[in-house]
Amino acid sequence: VGASGEFGYLIPGQGGKLKYQSLLEYVSDDDRDLGNVIRIFSTYMGVYFHTPGRIFLWNGKNIKAWVAKTKFQDSFYLNNILFVQQSERGLMKIDGDSLVMFNGGEIFADMQINSMIPVEEGLVYIVTQNNGLYKALLYADLERNIFSFHTGIDDFTSEMKLTIIITKQVVDCSSIIYFLQGLKEFKLHYI
Repeated sequence: VGASGEFGYLIPGQGGKLKYQSLLEYVSDDDRDLGNVIRIFSTYMGVYFHTPGRIFLWNGKNIKAWVAKTKFQDSFYLNNILFVQQSERGLMKIDGDSLVMFNGGEIFADMQINSMIPVEEGLVYIVTQNNGLYKALLYADLERNIFSFHTGIDDFTSEMKLTIIITKQVVDCSSIIYFLQGLKEFKLHYI
């Protein structure tokens, strides 16, 4: 459970009612300026709590914190990897006990990532708000693992000043990309 300046979990209380258990007692005084908890991911490593200034990992016994040098914008958990976009820096990932730049992730330093869509093992589409689509190779050991992904609708979306706002996986694992123009939302393209 996450809120403004607070996070924890629910436990059974008297009479079967749920009771909130704060985790702040495990957070160092230096890390207590939380702000809002933006996202929570329950993983095999523990539970990640994403705030604008920190990422916390609760492993059931203690809390590990990663501090943003600027601000954490959004985060995504795919293929057992936590990715986090840090403004003015780019797309980063948690690697063991470290927060490191994803190979080529600096390209997103001044962009807004809206979503990351797993396509197949080790391949992810990254959808940006105003800068098109990208492909990311998760497990390749390249200097740069992120590549622009050009589609037949690039000129159209640019010319119409459309903004990609949401993606949605459908039953056959293809994805639908929605665009917004003014106040009108419409489905335009399948990947």
